[in-house]
Amino acid sequence: LARGTKLSIDGSGWVVRPNIYFALLANSSQKKSPILNSMIKTALGEIQSKERADYETRLKEYEIEIEKYNVLKKKPEQLADNFPDGPPEKPVFKLKFTTNLTLEGVLKQLGQQERGLIAVCDELAGLFKSLNQYKSGGNDGEVIIELYDGGDMSIVRAKNDPVPLESPLFSMVGGVQPGVLKELFAKGDDNGNWARFCFVKQPLAATELNVDGGDIDISEPILSLYQNFSQIPLRHYKLTYQARTLYFEAHNRFEKARVASADHPMGNVWGKASGLIGKLAITLHGIKHACQWAIP
Repeated sequence: LARGTKLSIDGSGWVVRPNIYFALLANSSQKKSPILNSMIKTALGEIQSKERADYETRLKEYEIEIEKYNVLKKKPEQLADNFPDGPPEKPVFKLKFTTNLTLEGVLKQLGQQERGLIAVCDELAGLFKSLNQYKSGGNDGEVIIELYDGGDMSIVRAKNDPVPLESPLFSMVGGVQPGVLKELFAKGDDNGNWARFCFVKQPLAATELNVDGGDIDISEPILSLYQNFSQIPLRHYKLTYQARTLYFEAHNRFEKARVASADHPMGNVWGKASGLIGKLAITLHGIKHACQWAIP
């Protein structure tokens, strides 16, 4: 989706953005990685490869133009005629997804993106530990948590220039083992760190191979879905009256559950549930229209 996409919940200025963090909950060796490959990496990788070829072509053109510009700098009149708008702008390669969740790299890409960036992590255990360390002192986990809300940010790094981010659209998906989640649950979640994640439990089942089972290839429809999805323009969505009625009823239930669970880690989960519904609503709305290829 386009950066800046949002959904207004009510008339008070409460908006949510489609930044979503998913964690696929399953034991080790339960084939989490093939799911991530099929649903994300393969299709986005193909799109990214095509855009990489275009980027390399534009980069070669830039190198020719910047060399010409540098030669003409000694001849002001010719420089003004050939480059009235100043020096040529170096092209930037914009990732669709990343498998390397380093904060510096993510911030750099988000600052260059008109659309979203998704981080795909086979194992989220390391990130969860980082988030857990955040409550005893600021670190990269703080920024990852703030990215979840998708509001304007200005990141100040000790050794780098400040990084302003306008409505960054960043999502994350990866696998986590039940034991890791159990440890997190036992330690509590004072800052609502892992409460921001939508945990999806993968059913425990044997993966059986059948010689005569035929081929099941979902790459083409998934690729088509991403291609259509990337064409959806910037939108500021609003709930219909019927949707608001259902949303408010759910929100009120979650708030009562949050208050009742105030001294329990689930209190933060209930507190984040209303916003998560809005995030999912935007995403599912976009998927529906991407499948039908109609501008939502």
